Amino acid sequence: RGNLLSGWLIFLGAANLLGIIRSLEGGNLLALGWGLFGIICVLGIWRWFKWAYFAIYIGFMFNIAGSLDVAARGDITAAISGILFQLTYMGVTYTLIHHRLNEFR
Repeated sequence: RGNLLSGWLIFLGAANLLGIIRSLEGGNLLALGWGLFGIICVLGIWRWFKWAYFAIYIGFMFNIAGSLDVAARGDITAAISGILFQLTYMGVTYTLIHHRLNEFR
């Protein structure tokens, strides 16, 4: 694993950890569950499990769906930024991992 991938996984893990803390403060159990799911996926990718690579995209898609829900409630600016962040995360994850996917177990 290269330094960029290690740094990216640490960043994703920290972002999910902050999401878990925010969901505990706000009492949002669904966000808590998805934050834990994200941590499990990051740890799985760290350990080179192929299922974790594909599963993390489910988490990204959940966050996009959450942004669409924000848009439905009227905050279009927050929704667009949330969707763009998730698409960026998906692109960086794909760029750093996909070419090495055959090394995963």
